[in-house]
Amino acid sequence: MASVVQDAPKLREVGLGNRHRTSSAEPRLYTAQHLVLSVRVLCRRVTAETRQDADMGFLSGKLYFCAIKDVCSGRVVGYSIDSRMKSLLAVQALENAVQVRGDVAGCVVHSDRGSQFRSRKMLRALVRHRMVGSMGRVGSSGDNAAMESFFALLQKNVLNRRTWITREQLRIAMVTWIERIYNRRRRQARLGRLTPIEFETIMNTTVATAAWLGVMSRGVVSAIRS
Repeated sequence: MASVVQDAPKLREVGLGNRHRTSSAEPRLYTAQHLVLSVRVLCRRVTAETRQDADMGFLSGKLYFCAIKDVCSGRVVGYSIDSRMKSLLAVQALENAVQVRGDVAGCVVHSDRGSQFRSRKMLRALVRHRMVGSMGRVGSSGDNAAMESFFALLQKNVLNRRTWITREQLRIAMVTWIERIYNRRRRQARLGRLTPIEFETIMNTTVATAAWLGVMSRGVVSAIRS
């Protein structure tokens, strides 16, 4: 958390503050079922302006961005950025999420019905990590509401902030905003005004404590019976 505070002036210099204000809300109580990892996948196309620059040369482009979000903690746990929309874009985002989460066996990966999510490469990746694929109904936009909200914030806080000259500039800005602001600084009302990282830290500590108490209580019962 300290590094985020130290980097705040630099973020303001490049125009990456957080413009979104969340409303206050009472903290929710979370039960064990909320600890199951569930991710949603969605792809969106973002554009960088085409222009001639003496130092940079002729730069144009489109960037395709695929993100995976843990719908329990609200954290973006995996993403992939490329100049082409292919199945590998979704696979790379999934692999990124697996590296962050570790043991993902049994986790549900929900997506829309895009061809990149129905590809053989994506299906093989799901099987390899023992994850469960899920797809929204045809014509149903509500299935990916969590990701739509994220992309709306990305559009407002990054894409609309300035004119992006190169793909690399936009790529760096997106990653910076996700890792330093969205996951670590932006408080969410549904998490009791915690950031995704803060929420995960608290939940992991709670689960570890509960597991330890469970082991201790079983040991006490066993000792009494003996």
